[in-house]
Amino acid sequence: MIFATVGTQLPFPRLIQYLENISIKHNLHIVAQTAQENDPRSAIKYYNHLTPEMFDNYARECDCIVSHAGIGTIITAQKYVKPLIVMPRKAALHEHRNDHQLATVRELGSSTGIYIADSESEIEALLLRNDLSPVRNTDSKQRDRVICAIQQFIDA
Repeated sequence: MIFATVGTQLPFPRLIQYLENISIKHNLHIVAQTAQENDPRSAIKYYNHLTPEMFDNYARECDCIVSHAGIGTIITAQKYVKPLIVMPRKAALHEHRNDHQLATVRELGSSTGIYIADSESEIEALLLRNDLSPVRNTDSKQRDRVICAIQQFIDA
């Protein structure tokens, strides 16, 4: 099962549509938290919002997490030792107020277990791989990068 989350503040229709298309094409089991009401999907199981318990359960049980570049999701992937595919929101596409998520992926893009995708085809290629490494807490350099990214987010 693939667990997708867009965070709780803003919907991310571009990412969810990509996942819907990929699920239809490859018959993948995807569960998504969309933060968007009235967003019916035929190929993925979706929730507008999840309780913290449901979120943790899906994160714990999934094979891979797909997400916006939110720090909370990055920490969750580390906590449950899951591969993480990240697609940053873009201000130019009116997906966020600024491009802090692009800054986040620049900092974390070389981290083990974090895979950056910018298009549907890139997400699709990553989801079809069976060799994605999980994010791990044991890499002190990676931990330092996450702390730096959190600090940049707070300062922004």
